[in-house]
Amino acid sequence: MAVVAAMWKQSLGARVSILNQEWKVFLQTRKFASQWDMIRMGWIAGWDDPYSFLEVMLSDSDFNDTGWGDPEYDRTLEIANAVSDPAERARLLSTAEASMLNQYPVIPIFYYATNRLVRSEVAGYRINILDRDPSALYALGMAP
Repeated sequence: MAVVAAMWKQSLGARVSILNQEWKVFLQTRKFASQWDMIRMGWIAGWDDPYSFLEVMLSDSDFNDTGWGDPEYDRTLEIANAVSDPAERARLLSTAEASMLNQYPVIPIFYYATNRLVRSEVAGYRINILDRDPSALYALGMAP
């Protein structure tokens, strides 16, 4: 985070004070938005669906500590969750995401990345968005 703070100071003139806290203290502090201007948080999806990221920002979500809420966003996600047509659902989720990001309750500053070295003799290896590693499905031999 110190690198991000330095970049913000150089590019934006923003003065950033970083406060590291023990995990249990942080979990309590983040519940009170009046105690901070900005907080670093992360989220890793539990399943391969955009809704698992978007539901975090619902007004009544236990994980939404930002103080932000938008009834239209909530309604759009509710409708998207009830729609059976995948294309319409994707459109609604995209609309909700754009609406939320245009209001800036969160600012994505980095993304997790994973690098793997896999020998060509390992068959069955597949990259997946959840970074799950089902090694029981691997085999040694020539990969297809």
